[in-house]
Amino acid sequence: MAKRELDNSPEAKAARVRTSRRSKRKGNAFELLCAHKIVDAAGTPFEKKDCYRTPQSGGHRFAGVNDLQISDHLLAIFPFGGEMKHRKSFRIEQMFDPTQEIGEYHNQVLAALERAPRPNIHPLLVVRGNGGLIYCASYRDALNQYWDTLPATPGFVYRHGRALWKMVLFDNLLNALRAKAETARQVGILQAA
Repeated sequence: MAKRELDNSPEAKAARVRTSRRSKRKGNAFELLCAHKIVDAAGTPFEKKDCYRTPQSGGHRFAGVNDLQISDHLLAIFPFGGEMKHRKSFRIEQMFDPTQEIGEYHNQVLAALERAPRPNIHPLLVVRGNGGLIYCASYRDALNQYWDTLPATPGFVYRHGRALWKMVLFDNLLNALRAKAETARQVGILQAA
């Protein structure tokens, strides 16, 4: 098979730049969507300042370690930090035989949490393909501890490295957050910061 030549014409370079910018905008919009969904699920007294997109996704030294910055107040009921990945295509079946790229996503989430100054924060990988459902994955045991109904929640368990992970619909995790926040409000634990 002959080696493919890269077209270096000005038109081809401009097309590559446009595609790259579109991809970046799509990823940024997905991170923002996830942040808004988390704040909406947590309800009052949480605001946008409690969960927001990291500018340039950690691309500079002042940024946080994850794609989303979550306040200590929100971390008390949502102990996850992670990476949001919007792919051109994603099907849950890809997790049965993960590609190198999927493995790198897991490694990126784990490396970010190692740099995190906060203890007891669990990794969270949120993935969606164009127009598809949003899935999230974390350590199976962390999700089991987070909410009681997880064993009955549709999803599947897989291994990355030596750890068992579980992938579920992101909306299921948000429903658990909604329930935790409501319980905390009822017992008076959750008050305005």
